Amino acid sequence: MNTKFSIFLVLLLFIPISITAQIEKGWMLVGGNAGFDYQADNEIFTIGIRPNHAFFVRDNLAVGAAVSINVILSEGEGTWVYGASPLVRYYFTGKKAIPFVEGRIGISGISDSDGNTSDLYNGGLTFGVSYFVEKHVAVELGLMYDHTRTGFKDYDTDLNNLSLGFGFQIHLERNKIKEQRN
Repeated sequence: MNTKFSIFLVLLLFIPISITAQIEKGWMLVGGNAGFDYQADNEIFTIGIRPNHAFFVRDNLAVGAAVSINVILSEGEGTWVYGASPLVRYYFTGKKAIPFVEGRIGISGISDSDGNTSDLYNGGLTFGVSYFVEKHVAVELGLMYDHTRTGFKDYDTDLNNLSLGFGFQIHLERNKIKEQRN
């Protein structure tokens, strides 16, 4: 690729564009994120995805739901954690990069390679930034904290996890979608 063209593309990313309508009442967001975590001292690797869907009930405030699927690999064994939770997301002010905070609380299940299963109760917070690469499309980077309470394998335990997440959201106007259906 031409060097001048590459520099031009990079500069385009830093031109401020006003993005406000996408986080107003009447809009919705559809997307998700992926996160990973590696604990070197315990040799535990975790990777997960969390698709979500939410509606803006007022300007800057979206309410919706998310599902999650996580795989935990440790000592050659795999454990699956899956769940669903309502979520609340608040966007702060910004132009092209808009910070947000998201809270969620829900229930999950866990299943390991030995066939053990259990119910989990979890909650979490994400502090992140949505960067609008297009008028309706944002990529996100966030610091995610998750707390899980479990009775897995005959003992109660609290699990705390801090991970880095990367995701995307598509912001759509609900009224335009309804018009297209009719």
